[in-house]
Amino acid sequence: MSSLFSTSSPPPPPRQFTPSPDSLFSYIETLQTSSSTSNPNFGDFLDSGTGSHSLDWLVKLENEGCLKSWKAVTADTKMQNSVIAKLKSMKLDSVGQVLIGNWASTSETTANNPTTIISHNTGKLLPDSKFDAILADYLIGAVDGFSPYYQDLILPRLKTHLKPGGKIYVVGLNPIPDTFPGDGDIICEIRRLRDACILLAGHRCYREYPIEWIERHMEQIGFECESKRFPILWSKASTLRQVNVAKSKLPLMKGSVRQGMAKEIERIEKEVDRIFEGGNKKIQVGFDYVVAGTLLEDKMEE
Repeated sequence: MSSLFSTSSPPPPPRQFTPSPDSLFSYIETLQTSSSTSNPNFGDFLDSGTGSHSLDWLVKLENEGCLKSWKAVTADTKMQNSVIAKLKSMKLDSVGQVLIGNWASTSETTANNPTTIISHNTGKLLPDSKFDAILADYLIGAVDGFSPYYQDLILPRLKTHLKPGGKIYVVGLNPIPDTFPGDGDIICEIRRLRDACILLAGHRCYREYPIEWIERHMEQIGFECESKRFPILWSKASTLRQVNVAKSKLPLMKGSVRQGMAKEIERIEKEVDRIFEGGNKKIQVGFDYVVAGTLLEDKMEE
């Protein structure tokens, strides 16, 4: 496969490294920094489930000289269009490549020509490619929407693409609980409402997995893990974004069901207004996490 970008001209000198403003990515940068340098070194890097947020981070890391090369994969057609638009603003001598593909499928597409399918004799995405570090940024929860019931296979699949001593960084959202004391229970209500609307629209829900599930499955396949939790502070704006996901599904529902769910959404919006009256209130419910796994060399072939 040819590279997506020309590499004929030398890259510009890297800028001075600055930590990412995203606390989860900043934590990963810290883990990837050796004691002999203040800059993280990711080597050959794979973003196994890319989006606009992680792609911005990759561009930052490349510009600051933290990457030898990188590849990014997305299976979402809407994200594909976003990725293509973003690539147009990137420099032409980038060492990166974005692929449109599914980890459970047998083909891939380059982002600059999404109508051309590139098949492999192995029947796998990225055959024989090996990386020093792999990012799975909210990928495990999103897998259910593209490859249902593949969650227990995605980590062993990514493991085959790690070099000896390589690291994988799994970023995820711990499942929102069914109930929560006090005003925080509105977040649980909204999660139920959002998921109900997604299902009634005939779509699949994002299925989060708890940090213990991730750690257990990574350790079972030979990773030595360390992890960190990042509490979520919900504002009125971030809460209403979840309500708007539910609202966006209403046109896909049938008449009486749509009317009933619209009334429930209206009730929830009024409750949100009451709880967040004044505009500056924050409610802590749940947490995001990063699980960093180092692949032990004696577990490479298992």
